Amino acid sequence: MNRKYGQLAFLILLTLIPAYVFYDIATRFAAEGVNGGSAENNAAMFPRLVAIVLLGLIVLQAARTFLEKQGGETQVLRLSRAALRPYVPAVAVFVLFLLYIAAFRWFGFVYSTPVFLALAQLALGYRNALVIPIFALGVTGAVWVAFAKLLNLVLPAGDFFG
Repeated sequence: MNRKYGQLAFLILLTLIPAYVFYDIATRFAAEGVNGGSAENNAAMFPRLVAIVLLGLIVLQAARTFLEKQGGETQVLRLSRAALRPYVPAVAVFVLFLLYIAAFRWFGFVYSTPVFLALAQLALGYRNALVIPIFALGVTGAVWVAFAKLLNLVLPAGDFFG
């Protein structure tokens, strides 16, 4: 498989994440009446912003992939276990991100985000038992302060806690 086509196929796969977010906003958030209106009444604002940023990054990476020059010969990606090993952490984080988005429905932002961040760090190979929870809770707290307190946006609380 040509490497460029493999990268583009993965980017197409990544677009499933924002597509799911927009679908969830249009269905579940709309049914609950929290996908529009003022910032105080719009719990869909945060997932929508994350999905838009992710789509922007996907478009940038796709443009970079198209503009990337290859050598005179076509690079062939050999699908062996050893060749795929470097991609395992990326695929693991991709699956974790899909689970994280699904966890919003039940647990909301505050409970699902630190779990996702901690598991993503483990999937990427970080093993420092002190830094992982500090980073996960710190980033979650910083994002919560930025969105909930400074921007006055409602972050999803989840079915169990909302």
